[in-house]
Amino acid sequence: MVFVRTVKIEDIKKVMKIAEISLKEVYNEELFLNLYSAWNTGFYVAVRDKAVVGFVCGTIMPGDQARILMLAVHPLHRRHGIGSSLVDVFIERCVMNDMKFVVLEVRHTNQLAINFYLNRNFRPVETIDDFYTNGESALKMVKHL
Repeated sequence: MVFVRTVKIEDIKKVMKIAEISLKEVYNEELFLNLYSAWNTGFYVAVRDKAVVGFVCGTIMPGDQARILMLAVHPLHRRHGIGSSLVDVFIERCVMNDMKFVVLEVRHTNQLAINFYLNRNFRPVETIDDFYTNGESALKMVKHL
């Protein structure tokens, strides 16, 4: 069974490992610690059998919107609804904070992720060229709450 809870400081190294395995960008510990301190009620982990297996983190943006900065599930735990649970909890928190929109960026080549977000009523609004460090474009997506 998987449950989602707010991240704890002792989870940061585990979150970093999942990000390293799952995401194409390289993030340092300072970034995760800054995200933790900025809005830790927008930073969640999924736990299965006492192990952190996924995370979502986001931030509040101007204009009643929140932004999902990262979502990742360990490859051995994908396709079990963990990503959906993480996004659902994040969106619930956004609603509780009177956010009107949730925005995110996803690699324009990551069709699995794009479909995942489309199935959760996120809609593409623009392409952002040269968004990622390797020069790849991102698709900006928005969900109205």
